[in-house]
Amino acid sequence: MKKFLHGFLPLIIALTGLFQVSAKAPVDFYKSAEGKSQKALLTALNAIVGPHTAVSYKGLWTVYLTSDVRADKYVWDMYSTANFVPGQKQCGNYTQVGDCYNREHSFPKSWFNDATPMYSDAYHIYPTDGKVNGQRSNYPYGECENGTTLSPNGNIKALGKLGACTFPGYSGTVFEPVDEYKGDFARTYFYMASAYQDKIGGWNSPMLSHDSYPCYASWALNLLLKWHREDPVSEKEINRNEVVYGYQKNRNPYIDYPELAEYVWGNKKNEGWVPGGVVDPVIYTPVADQKVDMGITSISKPIAHNILVKGTALTQDLNVSISDSHFVVANSTLAKDAVNSTSGANLALTYTSATAGSHSAVLTISSAEVSVKVNLEAVTYDGIPALKATNVSTDRFDANWLDVSGGNYTLNVFTADGVTQISGYPVQVAASLQSSTITGLQPGTDYSYSLTNGTISSNVVKVRTADPVPVLTLIYPESGLNFNSLPGEVAEPIDIEVYTEYVTEQITATITGEFEASLDKQNWSSSVSINAEGEHFYIRSKKIDKEGVYFGSVALSTPTLTGEDADLKATVAAPRSFFEDFETVKQGGYYNSIMDGRACKWDFKEVGVWDDPRRNDALAARFGKATDSSLAMAEDKLNGAGTFSFYAALFGTDVDAKVNVMYSVDGGQNWTLLSEVAITETILTQHSVPANINGQVRFKIVKTEGKRFNIDDISISDYSSVASINSDKWDVYPTADGVVVECADNANVAVYSLDAVKVAGAAVSANKTFIALPSGAYIVAIDDNRGKKIIVK
Repeated sequence: MKKFLHGFLPLIIALTGLFQVSAKAPVDFYKSAEGKSQKALLTALNAIVGPHTAVSYKGLWTVYLTSDVRADKYVWDMYSTANFVPGQKQCGNYTQVGDCYNREHSFPKSWFNDATPMYSDAYHIYPTDGKVNGQRSNYPYGECENGTTLSPNGNIKALGKLGACTFPGYSGTVFEPVDEYKGDFARTYFYMASAYQDKIGGWNSPMLSHDSYPCYASWALNLLLKWHREDPVSEKEINRNEVVYGYQKNRNPYIDYPELAEYVWGNKKNEGWVPGGVVDPVIYTPVADQKVDMGITSISKPIAHNILVKGTALTQDLNVSISDSHFVVANSTLAKDAVNSTSGANLALTYTSATAGSHSAVLTISSAEVSVKVNLEAVTYDGIPALKATNVSTDRFDANWLDVSGGNYTLNVFTADGVTQISGYPVQVAASLQSSTITGLQPGTDYSYSLTNGTISSNVVKVRTADPVPVLTLIYPESGLNFNSLPGEVAEPIDIEVYTEYVTEQITATITGEFEASLDKQNWSSSVSINAEGEHFYIRSKKIDKEGVYFGSVALSTPTLTGEDADLKATVAAPRSFFEDFETVKQGGYYNSIMDGRACKWDFKEVGVWDDPRRNDALAARFGKATDSSLAMAEDKLNGAGTFSFYAALFGTDVDAKVNVMYSVDGGQNWTLLSEVAITETILTQHSVPANINGQVRFKIVKTEGKRFNIDDISISDYSSVASINSDKWDVYPTADGVVVECADNANVAVYSLDAVKVAGAAVSANKTFIALPSGAYIVAIDDNRGKKIIVK
């Protein structure tokens, strides 16, 4: 067998694009792995890339600002076509594709029991669409020919599909990414085996072999190698590798040296690895002994099928032969250059038969240096050929056939027993349409269909609708799960709803960090058990004596399903006033720099400090004539903000002006408009803007119209909440024998069963009212227009 040695590697890379090598890995970074193969090589890589600096789970958002941003400055989402702005629309609540993005454990965290450091390893956690991430759940990756893709949201499309695995060796439910990113995920899984070889044997997944080598089940390893070969390393991966290396101080070796996968698991595992040293001629698609079902047809009616042939380092053209005369190949040879190219070469096949029957053949693609055999199958039917169903989803599929007689066909659609037809069938269809969409079906249910024209009939095609996609998500305020408290006091609880679809198991909400959860505001713990149909619960930060900012998380799960998680943040600080009069800032300007104020540091942009007549005390800040003058806090205020107030007056005879008051809760990375304020007075006038922002916050005043004006005496009151009353001025939670209603004002409360029958009611006064109820699920409504689902256990 001919081999290409080190000096020819650049040519191979140029021809195939398969083995792209990053030149940025430190010199001798992988030195200790050279000369090794199989388990010894994997163990050597474990010693090199396993130790690393762990990024916090919350810190992943910061990593994503540079690791996963496209050239157009949007988040690089591998699960949807949404254009997410980095740092914005972080999940959060979602109901549709494109609502928000979250942190996807491409290697599901339930497989390693949420353990660290895997839980926050950026190499396998990607920013992805929340809705599609929910669909993927913790299912293995795989290929599913009839998988279901989530419905688009306007122009935003979901990427990937969920369904029964059609890749040889596994038949369970899998999630299939789009082709563009399959190699990315394969190399991610190779990294996980390398970085955690000492741990992976104890993890649990259908993809794993429960050992330290080869780590993955045979079917999964074949799948990952296939994806790795067909989707070469991209510039996206190389750039991401560098960014994550900057944070974690380790690398993904399969991005630096893609051929490593072959030496650990693939076609070179009996040879010692030399970086970029040897590349053997190989055909990597089609896979050896692959089965190709060309389908069903009628007598003497041909079926056409194309097979993509791709390889690397081939030095000879390929010969093509076929073992059965019912199958015909258009080309008896394939040019090596075409097969070596990044697009590969198409091999056109045709099947036809003059008699009914099933036929098979062996397609051989070979030269003196390589050989691959593919098993072909096809069927000729004496009648109407009913074809495989397509576009199978939870409630519909397309029935397909070949038109062999014209006119009309009777389409029969049967339930699982193969005898009873579904409602509305049989129906007459035009034979020439060759397809009909069957709707109104049940998810995860077996059906079958056939056709007849009174003289001839078809074969029976069985089809199963897609299993329903479970939804297990959190609904909470758009402002996030941010808590404020004084030292030594617990924070005010936040009401959270667990929303479910097609969940049948008990749900656990697990809380980490200095936080706790409760179903009844009385019993607090680090986890709560929630009914499968979903219900409300509460989270608060614990009693914390030391001032500071604390982080944690809440995650939903069942024994078989991983649901949504969300960040928790608590700010613990004693009361303190915020008052800025600019008396300590050096007089002059206009400044474009950070200046020390009395209350905090300030970022001046075309703003100065002067002793103008329109001021309080000695000095005031003056905005210049530049159209984008701004004054921003360069430090956070810890206690949140109740009201943001400032004094303003026009300078001299300058025209009226307008400013935007903006705020940031992420250290000034992203700013949100709070209010637009018009400045029209020639004497200092106070403007107050309600903020109601919990946790760390900073503000910015940005000029949008006008010329010069003065700003003075900026004050910010602390955030405060009304004890035990949520933003709707009422709340309800279960007890052992009823519910407690909390209300800020007098109101009428009605309790309904889930089938809309009123079972109780009361006129409640402010504060707390108890309503006795037996165990069950209820809707509690106040003043007939707001309701909450409550479960009394």
